[in-house]
This record gives sequence, C-alpha cells and structure tokens, in this order.
Amino acid sequence: MKLSIKVEKQDDKWFVEISSTISNFIPKKELPLKVNFINAYNRVVEWSIDLEPGTWCTYNLRNNDVEITTKSNRIIKKVPSGPFFDDLIEDVFYTCVVGNNLKNGIVAGAGRGSYGEWLDAVVENQTKALLIEPQSKEYKVLVDSFSKYSNIKFLNKGVSTQKEIREFFIYTNQIGLSSLDKNHLLDKNISENDIHQVNMECESLSYLLEQDEYDWLRLDVESLDCDLIQSLKPQHFNTLKYIQYEHLNIPQEKVKQTDEFLKSLGYKIHKIGIDTICLKN
Repeated sequence: MKLSIKVEKQDDKWFVEISSTISNFIPKKELPLKVNFINAYNRVVEWSIDLEPGTWCTYNLRNNDVEITTKSNRIIKKVPSGPFFDDLIEDVFYTCVVGNNLKNGIVAGAGRGSYGEWLDAVVENQTKALLIEPQSKEYKVLVDSFSKYSNIKFLNKGVSTQKEIREFFIYTNQIGLSSLDKNHLLDKNISENDIHQVNMECESLSYLLEQDEYDWLRLDVESLDCDLIQSLKPQHFNTLKYIQYEHLNIPQEKVKQTDEFLKSLGYKIHKIGIDTICLKN
C-alpha cells in the first residue's frame, strides 16, 4: 500500500499527490482535499488548490509549508519546509482519526510513549485517548511525559478478555519487551533467567470500552490482539469505527478468522507492515 497522501520535495518544488485510495480512509463527503501552501514566516496562504483522489499538484518549495485539510476544514496533514519524513502507518492513523472526526480512543500497550503512530494525533489534541501500560517503570515515564495534556487519561493495568490477575513476563534486558504469554518471549530465544515474572491486575477490554464513548482502538498486546477483538460484545462494534492491531506473532489462521469476523461487521481490512487496519466509514 502506498501513502494515501504523498508530500515530497522534488528539486525546488513541492509535489503533493492525493492517492485514489484516500476514499478508503476518510468519508467521500470530506473530499476533495484542500492543499494550502503557507509562508513559513508570516503564515499567509500563498496558494491553495482542491485535489480530488488520483490528482496531484506542484508548487514552489522555498519557505512554504504544506497544510492539507478536509472539506470541513479539519487538518489531516502538515509538512514543514524543513526536514521531515513520511511513515505509512503514522500517515494512515492520522488520516483516519482526523478525517473521520474520531473523538476518543484506547491505546492498549502504550509503552513509555517514545514512539507510536497515535502520538501526533493525540499530542495535537485531534482526539482524546486512554493510554494503557502494565509495566510500572514504563508507565511512570509515560505519565511524566504526557500528564500535561488534558485530553489524555492513563491506566496502569494489563488488558485481557476478562477481569483477572494474570502472570506477566518482562524481559529485563530490553525496555518495553513484555508479554502475558511467556512463550512469546521464549520464542525470541530469550533465556528464562532474563525473564522476570510478576502478577498483573488485568481489566476486561469490554469493561473499559463501556466506561466512556470510544470510537477507535489501537492494540499492541504481544500476540493477544485477536483474542481481545473476538471477546468484545456486539454493541462495541457499533461505536468503534477504527481498530488497529498488530498481527505479528499471531497464527495466520487466527488472523484470518479475526479479519473475516470484522469484515462481516462491515469493516474494511488493510495490511500495513506488521499492523492490520480495520475501518468503518
């Protein structure tokens, strides 16, 4: 899959292309997208153009930033004239959340927040988020880093198919590598001597979804993602418009079953690297 919105520097010009796939990620009523070229110093719009899916434009690069908005004027991409890079999964997440006006989500497995495709949309207050991280050390860094943002809540628990106390396994030699499944770590050729076991309080994902109005869900729970999705109640899929899970280390048959299940509920499925995107719009 290519970037749904491509913004590149080509010699002394910007090149902006809106892929025909953009309508897979945002409602057609939000098209065409408006591309603004904004003077980096005085913030005056030097030129703007409406681009339909499958079209492109170029404009002078020097001192001009690029800002792309939906028809209802929600900003879905900003690119400065200085150095930048494009990451496909970050681009898709931001486009889906902002383009579909998603208001509130859950990140299960937020880590310390040092990376994650959810970062830009949440930090820019485009959406609210409940950040869940079971490891106490990681959780402390997460809260210290993001507690200044009023649109973020935190939970220091594991997430499971039911409320329970589960064994939790932490690889002591690498930050952020842990799992509810010990075999997940052993399969990475990690010695048992380097695995620390603790008892972790876990909350049911279904229960968490019922505590607020959530319309997006991002799972990164070390091979338990499909189990969590299939444990949800029918009403949860009425409100969840965007589900993202990591299919790495999950048996292909289970991934296929989960995808077919979600398709039957009206989701479109997209594979990007190690992640699966499930979208209703």
